[in-house]
Amino acid sequence: MNQIKVNSADETLGLEFNKSRFVYLDDLVPWFHDEYKLYELINDFWGLETKSRLIAVTKEIKDQSWKGLVSEWDSSTRLNGQFRINRDLIDGLLKLSLGERNREFKLKEMTQLELSIFENFFVELENFWKDCWRVGMPNAHGTFVYLIWIIELDNHEIGSLAIGVPPGVVPKNFGLTRSEQNLDLRELAVHLGISVPLDLSVGKSRLKIRDIKSLEPGDMVVLENSNLDHVIWNKNEFERLLIKVEIPGKDNSKFASMYYDEIEMANMADENTNEDLLTDLPVELTAQFKSVQMPLQKIIELESGGILPLGLLMDSQLTLVAPGDRPIASGNLVIVGNQFGIKINKTNLKGHYPKAKLATQAIEQARSNPPSMQGPGARANQARPAENVSQFDSMDDNLDRELEDIGIDPKELDELEDLY
Repeated sequence: MNQIKVNSADETLGLEFNKSRFVYLDDLVPWFHDEYKLYELINDFWGLETKSRLIAVTKEIKDQSWKGLVSEWDSSTRLNGQFRINRDLIDGLLKLSLGERNREFKLKEMTQLELSIFENFFVELENFWKDCWRVGMPNAHGTFVYLIWIIELDNHEIGSLAIGVPPGVVPKNFGLTRSEQNLDLRELAVHLGISVPLDLSVGKSRLKIRDIKSLEPGDMVVLENSNLDHVIWNKNEFERLLIKVEIPGKDNSKFASMYYDEIEMANMADENTNEDLLTDLPVELTAQFKSVQMPLQKIIELESGGILPLGLLMDSQLTLVAPGDRPIASGNLVIVGNQFGIKINKTNLKGHYPKAKLATQAIEQARSNPPSMQGPGARANQARPAENVSQFDSMDDNLDRELEDIGIDPKELDELEDLY
C-alpha cells in the first residue's frame, strides 16, 4: 500500500507562523473581514464557479512555497504591493478555462497567450483590491502583511492567492455600518476567541560566576532590577512593554509562601576571599516566565494599560536565564521587600566543583624554586618553567569547564569583561 505524505498547513500555504508570534496584532487582525468576496471576481473573469476563503494574515511567508506568478500593484506609498498566485491555482485556472493539455504544466513553458490572460486578470484584481484599502502613512517603514486566500475550483482542486500589503496601507471599513466602523481590536478579539502565547520577564540581577556555581535548591536570588508595580513584556525585538500587576494580599492563604520578609541568601554572601578576577566577573541573569497562554482580548487590554493579576502566573515556571538564552535554574516567584525574587527549586548545573585555584599559587611556587641559569645544572633547571606552564594550562582547563557548567562559553569572556 502506498503511503501518502500529508503536508501541514504552513507547508502547503508557505506560512511562517513561528516567526510572527502574534506580536503585530495591530497590523494583522484588522485585515480579517468577511466582505472581500474574492470569488465573485474570479467567477466573472474566468467564467467559473469557485469558492474563496481568507485563511491567514501573516508577516512572513516562505518564498519557495509560492512559486508562481507575481505582479505589483500601486499602493501610493514608498513601496508597491504584491499579488502572488501559486502554481496549483495557475494550473487549475488554465485547465478549466482553456481545456486539458497534453503535457505536464510547467511555469517556464507558459505560452504568451496564457501570460496575457493572467496580466489582464492582475489588472482586474488591482481594480477589485482598490476598494479594500486606503493609505495610512505614505512613508511608513516596516514589513509586508500577506493576506492568503484558499481558492476552491469547479473540479474541487485547491489553489492559493496572496496579496502583499506594504507598510503604510491600512484596511478600509468597507461593508460596515457607522457603529460597526468604530469596532476596535478589543471587541474584535471577543469574536475571534483565540489564545496566544505571552512571554513575560520579572526582572534582572547580576551574580558573580562563583555565586552562580554555588546555587542550590532552597537558595533565593533577589532580582535587583525589578519592581512590584510591573512585569515586562518584550513584545518583539524592538518594543518593550511594562505591564501593571496586581499583587495578592498577604492574608491570602493561597499565596502565603510567596512573601519573604527576611532574606537569607547564602549564595549571595561574599564568603570567598578568592581574588580571581574571572570568577568574580558579574553575569546578568534574567528571571522569566515560561510562555503563558492568554486570551487575545486580555493581551489587548494589557497593551491599553490593563492590570494583570499576578495569581495568573503563579503556576507558571519561573526560569533564571543567562546571556545567550541559557537556562541556569528554575523556581518560584517570591516577594522580598519591594522587589521580586526567585526561590530556586532546581539548577541545570552539571555539578559543584571546588572553587577555582588561583594561577598565583603556581606563580608563588615558581618564585620559591627559581630556575638557575648558571652552572652545570642549567639544562635541567630550564625544564622547570615548562612544568609550571602545564600547571597554568590545567587550571585554565578547570576554569573553562566551570564556565561551561553554568552555560557560558569561555570564548565569550572577553566580551563580558568589556560589557561589565
